[in-house]
Amino acid sequence: PTLVLHFALKVSKLRILCFESFATGYSALRALATGYSALRAFDKSILIKEEMLFQEILLGMEL
Repeated sequence: PTLVLHFALKVSKLRILCFESFATGYSALRALATGYSALRAFDKSILIKEEMLFQEILLGMEL
């Protein structure tokens, strides 16, 4: 019986470890996704500013 108990304990410890590493990996992925979307938003704002600048230059040429 003690051997079975010991084995069950080991399995549950392994399960907990697997779950913890999975949770860590998941939160790391979430952080990566957040960083990526922040970069995309930053990129978009730069593109919008460039577009506005371009429009101003075109307007200046027309005048």
